[in-house]
This record gives sequence, structure tokens and C-alpha cells, in this order.
Amino acid sequence: MKIIQIIFTLNQGGAERFVLDLSNELAQKHDVHLFIVRNEEEKNDFFKNELDDKVKYRSLGFQYGFKPFDYLKIYKLIKEENPDVVHCHMNTILLVLLPSIFLKEIKFFHTVHNDAKKEAKNLLFSGLRKFFYQKSLIHPITISQESKDSFLRFYGFDNSTLIYNGRKFPEKTGNFLKVKSEIESLKEAPTDLVFLHVARFNEQKNQFMLIRVFNQLIRENNGIILLIVGMGFDFEEAEELVATAGKGIYFLGEKTNVADYYHSADAFCLSSHFEGMPISIIEAFACGCVPICTPVGGITNVVKNGTTGFLSKDTSEASYYLSVKEFLKNPDSIDRNGLKVYFEKNFSIKKCAELYEKTFQKGMKKTTKLLESV
Repeated sequence: MKIIQIIFTLNQGGAERFVLDLSNELAQKHDVHLFIVRNEEEKNDFFKNELDDKVKYRSLGFQYGFKPFDYLKIYKLIKEENPDVVHCHMNTILLVLLPSIFLKEIKFFHTVHNDAKKEAKNLLFSGLRKFFYQKSLIHPITISQESKDSFLRFYGFDNSTLIYNGRKFPEKTGNFLKVKSEIESLKEAPTDLVFLHVARFNEQKNQFMLIRVFNQLIRENNGIILLIVGMGFDFEEAEELVATAGKGIYFLGEKTNVADYYHSADAFCLSSHFEGMPISIIEAFACGCVPICTPVGGITNVVKNGTTGFLSKDTSEASYYLSVKEFLKNPDSIDRNGLKVYFEKNFSIKKCAELYEKTFQKGMKKTTKLLESV
């Protein structure tokens, strides 16, 4: 198969990480082309150096806010490339509306990376998506049972294919011992437990609440530190958040070796208001890092309270505080090796890519039958 993947950027983020891993895995058997919409010279290519040589990469250089010429450019590009499959992500679905109407020999897919209502954003975009999904011009793929349920609730029908997100195993890098030493230097005592939050600065992640909870826990002398890894915390918009963080909370910025931090941490924290199926949770499982999360999106399908992590009752500060305290009562209550096995059985990128491959092939067969009937 010839497959085109389309995403805005390869910046640090869950959807971007997933598209990179999926492209690399599919490229072992198929002709995979990865288009990023934005200009890579504007620091939109964080993951580019991890692309397999077999993946054919192109930056389209579109500016923010699509122009009419952009839609024509992507139409001509897809027509010239003549792939079997176009697989788009996030709001790049808008760029393939025109091709999906006129290029009938090509099968179009869109992965819904978040709660369906949240991802649609407004009435116009949701109306367009609904039309193209319902007419099977673009086939939707959902990433967790909750994601699939949100699709049904929002659109009133469900013809999506459910494929749980996958991840390549996050290997330790050559900097692992250096990271371990760095973390040890941040502890007040050698026995301090290490909590990790991996995400960009974003209102969705409910990071003000996370900081307040850990400020309280650290004041109570629980013997813990919180490491925050991700982009955007040095932006002006994040100044208030950073200013509220007390002793024992460290903002470490973007890291290309984020796996070293997962392997060095005791627990992973995600305090989001809403989610799809976070890649960061899958990374935590793979590294045996116990997730402590709010009960949103696909998290509720994979984090079982007291078994594969801890779930707060809701997204409130009080509830999340109690979940962290529950972990602190017995940090070894969850088998970390069991989390790694859980990852291998359910969330490996190989398993995920096989399911995408089958879905693409099934869609292509339907397209062939439709063209033959015409």
C-alpha cells in the first residue's frame, strides 16, 4: 500500500508521537509518506530525527489559518501522489474534504484523537465532519471505548473503527544514568518518591490544579518531588503557573530523552479536564511508572483503580489529592512489571499498526467494489 499520513507538526505531543511511531512501523511493509502541514523551520519538527529512513517526509509550509490556495495545493499533491490511503489527524481533516469528494479511487481515514465534541470545536467544523463521516467519504477511527462512545453521543451515529493507540517501547538512552543523577540531586532525601508529568502547557491538562495539589502534599512533608517535562512553560502565558509552584516542583522543559524520566520516576501524573487516549499513559505503562489520573476520556478504559494505576473520582482538586495520597499509602501496591506486560499485550505499536493495516485494506476493498459497480 501507498499511505500518506498528514498532521500539523512533529512537535512534542501525544498525537505527533503516535503518528511518528505508526508511520515508522507501517513503513516496514508499505510505502509511507508523512506530510507535516506547518513550516518545519518554525520549530515544528521536534520528532523528525526519529523518523525511519523508509518514511518519505515533506513539510508543506502552510501558514496558520488555511488559505484557499492551501486546499488546492493539497488536492493537487494527493492527486499527483495517487496513494491508496490518506490518513489525516486532528484538524488536517479540513484539508482533505475536497480530495475525498473527487478522488474516489483513494480511501480517506481520520483518527479522532480526542473527545469528539472537543475535537470538532465549533458548529461549522462539526457539521462538516458529520457529513463526511456519515457519507463514508472519510472513515473515522476512534482510539478508546470512551472515544467511540463520545463519537456516538456527539454525532448521533457511529460508523467508526475502534483501534487503541499504540507506542513503540520507550527505550532508555545513553543519558539515562545522567538523568538518574540529575533527579537524585533534586531530592531532599534519597528516599523521596519521584512524580512525573509529561505534557505541553495547555489548559486541557488542568496543570494549575496539579500544582496546587503538589504544593499541599510537599508542605505536608510527604517526601516527594514533581518533575514537569514539556514545552510551553517558559512562555509568557505560563508565568502565573510557574510562579505558583513551590519548593520540590521542577520545570525541566522539552526533552528528547523523555523515556529516561519515565524509567526513573515512581508515578506518572495526568490531571486533565478531557482526553482521548493519551500516549503518555501508554508510555508510563511501558516503563512501569504508576499512573495517577483524572477519570476522563480513554483513561477510564485502561487505568483500573488500584490495579493498573489510580483514578480520582472526578477532576476536582480534592479528589485528585486523595488519589495521590492513596498511592503514597503503599507505593508498591501495584506490580510495575505487570504494567510492562499490560503494555506489551495491549498497546505495542506493532499490534496497533496491524489493526490499522487491516482497516486500510478493508476500506480499499470497499472502494474497489464501489468503483467496479460504477
